Amino acid sequence: MDGVMIEVSGKKLKQYIEELEQLEERRIQVVEETKEVLADAKGEGFDIKIIKKVLQIRRMKPEKFSEQEALLQTYIDALLEETS
Repeated sequence: MDGVMIEVSGKKLKQYIEELEQLEERRIQVVEETKEVLADAKGEGFDIKIIKKVLQIRRMKPEKFSEQEALLQTYIDALLEETS
C-alpha cells in the first residue's frame, strides 16, 4: 500500500471474520431450506417458475406492480395488433 503502514487489530479482525463466517453458514442454510420448500411445492404440483414470479410481485410496491402490469398489457396489445 505505497509504504503506508496501518495498524491492524488481530482481535477485531478475527471478530469480523468469524461473524462473516457465521453469516455465510446461515446464508447457505437458507438457500438449502429454500430449495427444500420449492421441491415440496413442486411435489404438490405447483409450478416453481410461477411461485418465484409471485414472490417477486409480492416484494414490489403496489404502484410499481401496477405500472409493470400496465406496460406488459400495452406490449401484449401491440403484439396482438401486429399479428392481426
